[in-house]
Amino acid sequence: MDTHKFEVREIAKRVRDFHRAKKPFRMYHGSSYNTHSSGYNSRTMIDITHLRHILAINTMRNCAVVEPNVSMGQLVKETLKYRLIPIVVPSFRSITVGGAFSGIAAESSSYKSGYFSQSVTRVEVVLGNGDRVKVSCEEHQELFSGLAGGLGTFGIVTLLEVSLMPAMERIEITYSLIPDSGGRDETIAACQKAIGNPKYEFVDGMIFKPPSPIYAVIVQGRMTDESPRKTSPRKDSWFYLHAATRPIETWNSPTYTEILPIADYLFRYDCGAYWLGKLALGIFPCNSVTKKLISPWLRADRIVTALHKAGHTQHLIIQDAVLPIENADKFIHYLEDRVQIYPLWLCPVRVNSISIMQQHPQSADILINIGIRGCPDDTLMEYDRFKTMSQHIESRIGELGGLKWLYPPVFCTEEEFWKIHDLGKYNELREKNHAGLLLNVYEKVRARGKIRKSNWTT
Repeated sequence: MDTHKFEVREIAKRVRDFHRAKKPFRMYHGSSYNTHSSGYNSRTMIDITHLRHILAINTMRNCAVVEPNVSMGQLVKETLKYRLIPIVVPSFRSITVGGAFSGIAAESSSYKSGYFSQSVTRVEVVLGNGDRVKVSCEEHQELFSGLAGGLGTFGIVTLLEVSLMPAMERIEITYSLIPDSGGRDETIAACQKAIGNPKYEFVDGMIFKPPSPIYAVIVQGRMTDESPRKTSPRKDSWFYLHAATRPIETWNSPTYTEILPIADYLFRYDCGAYWLGKLALGIFPCNSVTKKLISPWLRADRIVTALHKAGHTQHLIIQDAVLPIENADKFIHYLEDRVQIYPLWLCPVRVNSISIMQQHPQSADILINIGIRGCPDDTLMEYDRFKTMSQHIESRIGELGGLKWLYPPVFCTEEEFWKIHDLGKYNELREKNHAGLLLNVYEKVRARGKIRKSNWTT
């Protein structure tokens, strides 16, 4: 803890220097899963990459005290020693605690527990004038609501207290398969049935590319210490392909079950980065042989790095839309008709969001996150088509009473952006906490126009 205090004092000292000079600055936290283009500049950035330590696991209060650059893989590995895990665990091992709090993150436990930020109980932050403050839902509540999901535009988070829950060794997964004849109606109904079943602690799903005998799969999980009766090799190291390829002995049943080690389940999408690994492979064929040969390079962090270097992230349609579940059918129909990117990820979310950047226009207990990750053939090398499609998706999300997450670029105008979010409240909170020299959130997330084209082909 002494080292942490020293590091934070140094960060605060640099912030005060920027504040006295009235010089805009940003923080640099290293690798990122957002798709905004940014580089490191030591003259205008404060480096916090060294804040990457777990300082305490409190088994009496079921919480972890961590620095912001602690990865989810690192945190889960440590908490499992105490049979504990974070209440919400984002899908990729390299996503950081600070990134999940300051950005946005949901996973299959979110239908019970909401966003990751809702499991953070307290943070330490360096304000824009160099002051160090501890904030929570009870103490400096307004500032806490800005920090959660505020993308680092209210201050520099230097420490977080994360709630944990009891864990078991494994997850029993039940796959509910929706045939092509079932379509959207049956998929949404199966999702609602799963979240209404108290047996399950984890629920998500996927919709696959037609034509396929399987339209969708709803993946339900519960923790167990039971050992599997028998083990069989995964059909595919990429979970979405594994989930779509059922064991031959289960063909007479609409469901099948398997048991996985808990960490394998929590980070099941890490290998292949959901399905973005297909693009990272570039000109190489995407099959079991290539995936096995280069599997160490197909983790999410390396795939995202490769896509950034290739220029793909500015041509990919990567969006997460959170909508009222009753409007999911309309949005999925729009995506199938106009966008045609597969698979689609489905993740129900119980929202009681404290974040001022995630105030949903329609009140609902359960929303559904629909994740779009991929690229139609006609947008990969055509920025204008990519931009037009992205704008259409954003407009449709708003029409259906939803919000998009802000880790990908936004293509709406600044005026349109602040019709969705409360500019007055945002600016008032920034001014109150001396954050005016930090980048405005719209400036941080807005699309920056044409960028270089990739030299890769797919």
